Amino acid sequence: SPVAVARLREQKIRHAQIKTGSDLRAIGNRSGQPWRVPIRRGSGAGVLAILDIQGDESVVTRAVHDRNWLHEGVLYHSILDPRTGRPVRHTQSVTVVHPEAAVAAAAANALFVAGPQQWHALARTLGIHYALLIDSEGTVHLNPELYDRIELIDDDIPFNISPPLSPPVAS
Repeated sequence: SPVAVARLREQKIRHAQIKTGSDLRAIGNRSGQPWRVPIRRGSGAGVLAILDIQGDESVVTRAVHDRNWLHEGVLYHSILDPRTGRPVRHTQSVTVVHPEAAVAAAAANALFVAGPQQWHALARTLGIHYALLIDSEGTVHLNPELYDRIELIDDDIPFNISPPLSPPVAS
């Protein structure tokens, strides 16, 4: 993605979106309007919210519905907890917004493994300012900075808004 963005900029392209799987990188805007990016439900069935992004941002989602398989009646997916070597069970999906695609991808994987109890502390440690986690029960956990940037499509889902992730603004 950084190479593709650099190449677009060499060609004097100022407004573009690059999407590979569930990873998206945007530069500029859509005819003066923000890019509108869907955030899927944890199950992958339908859209939970629409996120507006403008400028230089990456949006990365990791979810159980991306790469999974069924074996003897058990659904497995590709996000493993390195402490156990087994698929993570407490999280359905994580979405991270960050200017750097590689940072967003690494953080999404780490927050997925951290789960609903530890995602917020880890996001602060990693310097992430916009994150959303959907736990195994379907509850959406997100920080207020990201909540302010989304338009909810499905408002029947329980939400848990965390304390802010961004450092307080000095007055």
